[in-house]
Amino acid sequence: MARKPHTFYDPSGDGMSHPSELAERRDARAQKAQKRSLESLCQTLRAMSPVRLARLGLDEEIVEAVQDLGRHGRKSSMARQLLRVQGLLRAHGAGRVQDAIDREALGAGQQPHALRWRRALLEGGDPALQEFVAQHDADRQQLRALVRRARGESPAAKRAARKLLQLVQSATPLEEAKDPSTDPAS
Repeated sequence: MARKPHTFYDPSGDGMSHPSELAERRDARAQKAQKRSLESLCQTLRAMSPVRLARLGLDEEIVEAVQDLGRHGRKSSMARQLLRVQGLLRAHGAGRVQDAIDREALGAGQQPHALRWRRALLEGGDPALQEFVAQHDADRQQLRALVRRARGESPAAKRAARKLLQLVQSATPLEEAKDPSTDPAS
């Protein structure tokens, strides 16, 4: 008689699931998170002026696609163009584009470590928040509230993201500006 595969309790409330189904769900969640970050990056690029876009040093194809995104009036054509821009960003490296945005913001006087911490807090969730609070003297409750409000694309979310950056800068004034992930000594 053949044995049935082991089943495990699924905390998501679906009942019992096979371990491979749980792994597939984790992969799907990661893909959705990546899609949301690409959408957010597209909206950030869309909100930039043509002068700021030119300063980023992006490929001409991406710049033209982002500028076309602002020209579409119908919802369906804008959605198609948004998908095109996301595909271009994926192909050319969304991380490179985000780094270019961060470098351009540095020209405006913002600190690189503060930008990295803000991005980590917005994308990393509670573990990143705990790490930040453990390393710096910061108000956990205020940080959590700002992170929660800063997720999204509304004007209130953008204000919260700016306030979060200011809070991170004030909590980390003396932190070294180099990225520890690129440090050859580590």
